[in-house]
Amino acid sequence: MGAFSVLDDGTTLLYTGGETDATERESVTATKVVVAKEVTSISGKAFMDVPSITAVDFSKAVNLTSIGSGAFSGCSSLESLVFPPNIGSIGRGSFRGCNNLLTVDFSRCTHLTDSCIQDAFQDCVRLKEIIPPPGLEGEWENLAHLFMLGEFSSGCTEMMGLCYANDFEKQEILAYLVYADAQKKESEEKGEKKRALSAEEEDEDEAAKKKKKPTTSAGAGASSGTLTAKQIDDMSQSELFSAVRVLKASGDISKCGKKGTDMRKALKFHYCA
Repeated sequence: MGAFSVLDDGTTLLYTGGETDATERESVTATKVVVAKEVTSISGKAFMDVPSITAVDFSKAVNLTSIGSGAFSGCSSLESLVFPPNIGSIGRGSFRGCNNLLTVDFSRCTHLTDSCIQDAFQDCVRLKEIIPPPGLEGEWENLAHLFMLGEFSSGCTEMMGLCYANDFEKQEILAYLVYADAQKKESEEKGEKKRALSAEEEDEDEAAKKKKKPTTSAGAGASSGTLTAKQIDDMSQSELFSAVRVLKASGDISKCGKKGTDMRKALKFHYCA
């Protein structure tokens, strides 16, 4: 007997444990998986990329303690999950990319800890509500660590919050939104500081450029003593200013006129006399 068999109704698979291969998975058209009582572990990739599955029934799976990596990843029609009491380990990516998964219920679980779940529900883009295990009520840090942005449900872009479920009340806890908002604000503040620092550095660079003395071919010639009368006659107004400025800075010209003709005379007197 294989890992699963089709029940008489034709729409339900009974999973009795063990591994499956790609050929078996491709042949599945059933919409529901029932995990048998004797199953202690669901193998990795057991139902990976089976689009017809809309529900997994764990109600009989009282001995189930672990779900392997990728076991139900890519089951794009899966809508909700209610986990059995003794589940203690959910492998990496077990339900990754289940695009229609809306709710996950851990309220019956008594063995889950923050080290039991590794990226189990990544990219479940429609996942909106998680009902956590009993005993975590009020432990906000554990809730944030276990269920929020990191290891549990990254990529769950429509998550609305956590819901405590017991005999007395159902209270929606916006721990996710509080945590996510804090993370967003911290990221924005870091971005603003980075932008402010960049702007400050740009201002400093601009100020340094303004302080830097302009250098032109004329200025270079002025400092090296290579200008001829023809070169001076061919200079533009800005080149004249640059050449004179270089000489004034070095103390070679004590004074010069403001007009271009005066500057030309001063340069010619310096270089050509």
